[in-house]
Amino acid sequence: MENQMIESTSAMPAVINHSPLDMADEVAREHEEFTVKYVVGGRLALYDLLGKMLATVQQFLSSADREQLIEEVRASLHGLGIKTQRNTSDIALLVRYMTRTDRKATHVYTRAIEAALENGVAVDGMRDFIDGSGGIEKIRASRAVDAQGNVSHSYSAVDYEAIAEEYLSLKTYVPMGKFDASPAFDSFRSNSAAFEYFVCTRRIDGYHILAKLPPTAEFERVAIRYLAQTMASDPDGTAKGMSKLRAAVAEVKQQKMADITAAINAAD
Repeated sequence: MENQMIESTSAMPAVINHSPLDMADEVAREHEEFTVKYVVGGRLALYDLLGKMLATVQQFLSSADREQLIEEVRASLHGLGIKTQRNTSDIALLVRYMTRTDRKATHVYTRAIEAALENGVAVDGMRDFIDGSGGIEKIRASRAVDAQGNVSHSYSAVDYEAIAEEYLSLKTYVPMGKFDASPAFDSFRSNSAAFEYFVCTRRIDGYHILAKLPPTAEFERVAIRYLAQTMASDPDGTAKGMSKLRAAVAEVKQQKMADITAAINAAD
């Protein structure tokens, strides 16, 4: 073959040089195997695990000693250094105990389990229920916003904090504005906080930057909590605003990909 050469001597084993197309085909096969084994397989394994969580939650909720068991779970979480609020639902508390320190997973999994309980889903039907609903993220989103785009009144403070974090993450693509700051501000950095915090005052000619606060994880949680409370005060506006923001960011990402593709084609 023109693109494949086999060399062999008595002192050297055969060496096969594949064409780039052969190599690409091999990688494609490996990618397909990876997707089936790890991506699809991992998702289905997660759904089965959520089925076990559902069974555990059902046992707790139907127990005659439910209140005592819940208090034991709360105490165990406290012993693990995991803080919970008194108004945290029993289901969220149990899921938090099973996921331990993973706060985001607790939020998403709780929504999936609540939806399964409300729809009378059997434990062995959890995989089909989640898959048929479009996945756990789709379930979380559908429970947060109704068909008219209104945020559910049962949306918790934890839910709004998750929305606030998503809002800030999305706004990095479409910021309200930008400015050049003193290099001295670079000394106020922290690996424990995702954002930067400035103290400003409003004047006739615009906003004036007065100081930069040293960021900490604790301060950031307070800031996000206040933003979440503001969003919670206008649930309908929040739902509609987030929908528009997601669409705007999707357009920005699509345009960036188009620009990158055009630059690559121009270079070729």
